[in-house]
Amino acid sequence: MRERGLEVDGHGAVGDALRELVRREAPARLFAGDGSLWSDDPATAAEIGRWLGWLPVLDEMAEQVDELAAWARAAAEPYDRIVLCGM
Repeated sequence: MRERGLEVDGHGAVGDALRELVRREAPARLFAGDGSLWSDDPATAAEIGRWLGWLPVLDEMAEQVDELAAWARAAAEPYDRIVLCGM
């Protein structure tokens, strides 16, 4: 089934949940920092929206892929192994 340009595939509860997310425009609202996806309380929604502030970093870092890859190659040059820990 197609809804609003998205392919919604699922039956029963899964399909119902997917269709509800599409109906609520959840992906666009998520990336817009809309905390009301999780709470109808304005204060809680605003707090949740602040926690979503890191999402634009995806587009910002995509613009810097070549620069970051060059830095990573230079930083890794003298090492045989590197362990990256963190989020």
